[in-house]
Amino acid sequence: MADPINTGQKTPTGRIIWNDPETGIDYSERSTTFEIEGKYYTMPTVSEDGNQYTEDQIRDYVKEHGPIDYLTGEKLPEFRYREDAIQYAISRSNTRKPKMAEGGDVNQQTKEALGYAAEGKKFARENIIPEVTFKDAATFVAEMTPIVGDAIAAKEVYD
Repeated sequence: MADPINTGQKTPTGRIIWNDPETGIDYSERSTTFEIEGKYYTMPTVSEDGNQYTEDQIRDYVKEHGPIDYLTGEKLPEFRYREDAIQYAISRSNTRKPKMAEGGDVNQQTKEALGYAAEGKKFARENIIPEVTFKDAATFVAEMTPIVGDAIAAKEVYD
């Protein structure tokens, strides 16, 4: 088996994204789901060097340290049902790789971004927001809350 290749990319939580040179597939976690004393856990198995720990190694780690990612320190959830843990693993898998730019002319994209920034600055200059006091904000929130708003309206009628 060929050694994994560090792609130079990381997940949103800081794990390295590795590439399997034999399959061409990128990965960062390759999770496993298991049960300990009636609770289910989904944990990553990919080690610091891109290889994998066994499920038994991961289970022993969770028994000792709890469901904490051993590389990032991220606290991971525990589940009552195995199906929920597996669903979590699937949904988590979809968020591990950062979105890449779609390409295009960088100069044009930069001009466009600077144009939006200039428009925002101009809008802020031309549309001065009046001073809002804490009392104004609290009154607005209270009026928007059904029961409190009704009480305020009733008070205004009787005053």
